[in-house]
Amino acid sequence: MIKLARVVARIAMLMVAAAVFIGLTGIWANAIESRERSERRFGREVRRARWPQLRRLYSFAGDLVILAAIAAGGRLILRLRLTERAAGKRSG
Repeated sequence: MIKLARVVARIAMLMVAAAVFIGLTGIWANAIESRERSERRFGREVRRARWPQLRRLYSFAGDLVILAAIAAGGRLILRLRLTERAAGKRSG
């Protein structure tokens, strides 16, 4: 019975995480649409930069570090087993 409760709790957590992801994706899509509408309204065209912009690279790297920290924190909090060998060592 306890095992079933754990499975149901994990499925519920996954569903909440999926709902949050869908909500954030919707917010992002609305922001992109409003930006495109304003660019069309004012007649500005979006052109790619000829050379890579270093500040965007730093921002992207920062986002990756934040994502890695969140993933590591989630793994520690939820104590997810990523491999079967880790699960075997722990119980044995």
